[in-house]
Amino acid sequence: MSLNKLLNLLIQLAIVAIAITETSNAGFFSQNNNDLTTVPSNQPNGAIDSTITLPIILFNNDDNAIHYDFISDDTTTTTTTTTNQSVIITEKAAKLYSTDYKIKCLDIDVSDKYMVWSSASYPYPIFLAEYRSKADPRDSRRTRLQIYKRSLVVTRKTYYDRSDVAIDWVHDLVYYFNNSALSVVDIRVPEVSYELTAVGTADDDRLTSYRSFKTGNIAVNPYDAFIVWSEYRVSDGMGVIRRCQQDGSGQQILVQQNVLLPICLVIDFRNKRIVWIDNDLHSLSSVDYSGANRRTLRVSKQYFSDCQSMDIHNGSLYWTSPKHNNVFRYDLDDNSTTTSSGNIRKIVESDLDIDFVRIISSDKQSTQPATNYCQAANCSHLCLPNGPSSYRCVCSDSPNQLDTCTEPNQQKFQLPKLAEPKQNTSAIAELTNTDDPLILFVSSSRDIRLGRLLSTNIGTNGGGGDNNPMHFMSSEFVHKINHSVSALEYSVSGNFIVWFKMFSFYESKTTMFGAPFVDNRDNDLQHQPGVNYMVNITGSSPPRTMALDWIHNLLYFPMCSTSLLYVNKGVYVMNLTAQSPTIYQVVPHDQCVTKDVRVDPVQGYLFWTELHESVPTTSRTGGGYSRLTSSYRSYGGSTYGSTTYKSQIWRSLQDGENKTLLHETPLVRRNTLTLDLAEQRLYWIDMQSVLTTVNTLYSIRYDGTDLKAIHTFQRQFKDSVVSAMDVFGNHVYWTENTNDTIMRIPKRKTGAESVTLTESQTPEPELVLQSSVDIDSFKIIHQSRRPSGQNKCAQHNCHNICLPMPTGADNRFHSCFCMQNEVWNGHQCVYSATTGTGGGGGQTTSMSTSVIGGGGGGSATGITAGRTPSTSSRSFEVLNPNKTRLLFVVYKEGVYVKPEINELNTNYMDSLDLYPDTDWITEVDYNYRDNYMLWLESNIFDGFKLNAAPIDKNKTSRYGPGVTLLLMRTFNAKRLSYDWIHNLVYMAIDSNKCIDVFTLAPNWYSYTVVSHDSTQGDVAVDPVNGVLVWSQWKYLSLSNQHTGQIMRANQDGSDQRTLFQSAKIPNTLALDMDSQLIYWIDTSQYSLSRISYTGSGHTVILTSQALFDGAFSMDVFDDYVFWSNYEKNNILVTHISGANGTEPLPLVTAYTDLEGLRVLDSSRQPNATDRCAQHNCSQICLPAAGADSYRCVCSKSQLPFTSRCAEQQTTEQSTTTTTTMTSLITTEPTVDGSLRGDDSNEYMTTITTTPTTTTSAPVDYVRPVASHVIANEEDPIHSHIKNLTNRLDSLVQGVDSARGTTLTWVSVAVVSVVVNVLIIISLYIYYKRKNQLSTQMRAQFSNDREEVYLNQGHSTDNIVIEEERD
Repeated sequence: MSLNKLLNLLIQLAIVAIAITETSNAGFFSQNNNDLTTVPSNQPNGAIDSTITLPIILFNNDDNAIHYDFISDDTTTTTTTTTNQSVIITEKAAKLYSTDYKIKCLDIDVSDKYMVWSSASYPYPIFLAEYRSKADPRDSRRTRLQIYKRSLVVTRKTYYDRSDVAIDWVHDLVYYFNNSALSVVDIRVPEVSYELTAVGTADDDRLTSYRSFKTGNIAVNPYDAFIVWSEYRVSDGMGVIRRCQQDGSGQQILVQQNVLLPICLVIDFRNKRIVWIDNDLHSLSSVDYSGANRRTLRVSKQYFSDCQSMDIHNGSLYWTSPKHNNVFRYDLDDNSTTTSSGNIRKIVESDLDIDFVRIISSDKQSTQPATNYCQAANCSHLCLPNGPSSYRCVCSDSPNQLDTCTEPNQQKFQLPKLAEPKQNTSAIAELTNTDDPLILFVSSSRDIRLGRLLSTNIGTNGGGGDNNPMHFMSSEFVHKINHSVSALEYSVSGNFIVWFKMFSFYESKTTMFGAPFVDNRDNDLQHQPGVNYMVNITGSSPPRTMALDWIHNLLYFPMCSTSLLYVNKGVYVMNLTAQSPTIYQVVPHDQCVTKDVRVDPVQGYLFWTELHESVPTTSRTGGGYSRLTSSYRSYGGSTYGSTTYKSQIWRSLQDGENKTLLHETPLVRRNTLTLDLAEQRLYWIDMQSVLTTVNTLYSIRYDGTDLKAIHTFQRQFKDSVVSAMDVFGNHVYWTENTNDTIMRIPKRKTGAESVTLTESQTPEPELVLQSSVDIDSFKIIHQSRRPSGQNKCAQHNCHNICLPMPTGADNRFHSCFCMQNEVWNGHQCVYSATTGTGGGGGQTTSMSTSVIGGGGGGSATGITAGRTPSTSSRSFEVLNPNKTRLLFVVYKEGVYVKPEINELNTNYMDSLDLYPDTDWITEVDYNYRDNYMLWLESNIFDGFKLNAAPIDKNKTSRYGPGVTLLLMRTFNAKRLSYDWIHNLVYMAIDSNKCIDVFTLAPNWYSYTVVSHDSTQGDVAVDPVNGVLVWSQWKYLSLSNQHTGQIMRANQDGSDQRTLFQSAKIPNTLALDMDSQLIYWIDTSQYSLSRISYTGSGHTVILTSQALFDGAFSMDVFDDYVFWSNYEKNNILVTHISGANGTEPLPLVTAYTDLEGLRVLDSSRQPNATDRCAQHNCSQICLPAAGADSYRCVCSKSQLPFTSRCAEQQTTEQSTTTTTTMTSLITTEPTVDGSLRGDDSNEYMTTITTTPTTTTSAPVDYVRPVASHVIANEEDPIHSHIKNLTNRLDSLVQGVDSARGTTLTWVSVAVVSVVVNVLIIISLYIYYKRKNQLSTQMRAQFSNDREEVYLNQGHSTDNIVIEEERD
């Protein structure tokens, strides 16, 4: 058997052994109470003390314990405030029992005094324990509870931790869910279990994936021998309450209509009703045992939105609210209004989640006489009641028990099929024929619904007052959809509804669906009843807006391509009634700037909003994230460069001609542009930037005049999510998806721009509709919103599409859209060999839809063909001073460049593969001016390689035309930062815990500028300001924690400072040189932070494990932070202020690790003074403190042909006491002849006019063992010997001029030879023993690509375990 099978077998045997041990030691209802010595003798069998007069409440506190306390049974006691003594504070409650796992569900048998609970840890076992009571030794008037002897009942195969358990206290049965099947177990024989229900029928489409349904609470009625339970599916808001007999027979659906999320459910034995809370409908409801006589007892979003567990006692309901961390109580006999919350009282108060609640009371389970129907049964396995006075014997489902069962084989009972929701066509027809205003809305992934918009349905201040807002379930069902909707339109006269399906960022396509408004009626789209698929457009993200010309059945919408393979940008139009679903471009754009689109077919005008770049900021370029607005609906506009972008409102004819800029404003919130057709005005919500909390409702005429600021809000839209807005009558309506509502506010018809209501003067918004989930879109339906007009295309002869013109415009009624090389002659499109404008030539983007560019009348500029990414990248201009791009590396794939940095969520294959490389590339940097990039190839066994290559292969470069190997070392390095001014490369050396600086050709010198005893992190250099920044950290074994620092020094390593020392693992960092700020990501604290160069202004910008766990490389540019995440295989972006929150915004995605990255922009590397331009150093010149200062140092790795270093000397000043390690040259002498410098620099020397110096002779610097001249092809032992030879040569040749002898160096050489020979012998012995133990054994570690050998090469299939024999 395989190793995995062996391990699984051992684990199963261990579980069985533990279960047998627990059962044999404890037993069920054991009468041996030897371990209960504290139970008073007058309490037989540990019964509850007779002094207990109040019920006991059990609950948890988001921990691994069961807490309890006594509660008052006086329902008149008010406990709504935390100061009231009747409120139980969890910290003061007694702890009944502690476990090693969290308890999610619990039930109690009061008569037999035991409880069962389910664990929240896989595989979610169910445990049983008896409880007893004893007198409190400190106070004889009090009674305490104790739990003893727990036993394993069953191990479940379920897929989530919220499956409930319920006890039949008459027949000692426990009901639970096991892998979506309702099951039962007899607590006296726990190895015998039985599944009551099967998982669905083959013809039940709603149940083919039944596991998508989750179960709520289970309730057992042992008096009438039935059980009830709730099920729900969050994805489409489908809920059901079921009932069956206790043996699984008599399956029926009690409630399916108007039930969405019924998690909490109990049986009210006094009133013979089933009571439940719907967390989506925010309601408390009940039905009788047959499912009839439904009542809505209470409606409250505050109290009925997150119930997880519920119990009932003495006519009062008790339920948990994790959102409030409370347990509430409600008296079922209360007769107040359904919206009143005066009878709801707080019983338990906590700071943490409360998952379950149960009440213990001596009279709780004795409300009526109970009969054990199985008392006289003689079943071999299980006896299950199947109705009053009857039972059924069944066999266990366990294969080990089948041979002991004598009952006949009986078939499982199938769950009844759930009925598909159907449209009430007569009700919908009646609504659409009325003159009352209606509201058509679609809930996210749920339903399209229609309701009356009446003044009596409008509430104030969230529904308070006498008027009740319309709840979305009180409206009429129109169509069921199982997806989110990005935009919605309708036509009552044409009897149809159309919408776009909302896809995720990872799906670049647009799908349109349609349906009849009223089923079984004729419609202009000739659709069958129900939802109909219409068109699919690939290569474009779903439009978030659409505008219907209801007179000509033309649909306008924006398109934005998400791939370089397609050119779909601008405003497009489609004839919905055409036989071929073809879309045409009427307003072309080069970028994805179009946001909202609206049309007035009566006047013949098309309106849209755009988001454009305003005046560019100094030395910064770049484009905006066009798709970022979809992630920031709460702000309604683009967030990339929001301070440098302007929104524009445009108008044109319906064919795209006569474009007119109506208004320019800082930021129009997306989805808010709407038209008032009666007054010919536009309305929208404006904000100054994405970071402000001030929102203003504006209005303007169709001609761009009479701009009015109507209302200003500072709170209403601060955190709101607006998905749609509309105008009707005297009000503006919008979605408030933070609270899942539709709100309205009066519109002002008078006033000027200078007259703006303050926040205190702004009327309070009114609540129109309350939903339980997000409202994707809505429309107000009324005759005034769809006035009739002349169909100007009724007699057209256009070959492609007819677009109406305003009455009298160019003496034409319509315009025909012409193909490329065609023009409109007033009657039809004719061929013209001279025209160069028109369409794009019929570019096909899908099998069913073609995209054709051009404009009405043949005069609009057509779109240009898109560029297909080239694998060679020869034809692409990588270095474009007007473009910002992104360099990044893909693990064992190579170096790529993303052409459009402003496009979110592109696959790395959509970028250009500049240089394929199958090695592990960790970091990349570049020289923009000289057109070359540098990258590191890292390997813990072979060391690192530094490569160079041209960025743009079409331009001259210092290196090239291919890849040039610059440097190779046998130690490891993963991080680099390039100084483009002084041509220096700084590398973080992992193995040596230091930072080395390297000069490039021709000398290849290196020098250690920073050395420490911590783990070396990232490194970054600012050559303009002469600053070197790095991160480091240590692991503290005693505290099992990391402690890290952000460090700074001059570029020569001097003046080292600790800027921040409260980090843990600051794995990567980047510099904003303009603002002199340091940004870093801590992969232990999961945080993005920043601090100034001086160590001040520390700010934690964002904290998110999902974003920052696995961050490897980062960069900062144009107020945005970019970083790679090797755990998620993507490159992410966020604003430096953290305004976008923790929602991931991927720029690039891949199947493997994305690691090193740099923003490629000409402004990143400004010109600055080269401090080493006039240096006289013999080897390395490093910029030092001071504007024109540098420092000469000696290389630690020299080639044999290099000259000796002249700077390794000491200088003794006769007139000063300062001793210098090296010369520090300045260009500006002082009056007394000394060199100007920073007095605080310890390397600075003050030289007088008459110095007396004594200089020792220069000494050669010794070459290290690691040398780049050793060939990589040599075996490791040969490489080591050659390095050793080089070292011996340098040692022997080194001469001490003062002593004139080589004896000391020869001695050192001999000792070195002996030590190295011993090391080689040890390594050889270790290598041979390792090969004997295992070969071909390997495992990979993702974090730093180490390769460690484990046992994988040898098969374990032939391993035989011999059992011990007696």
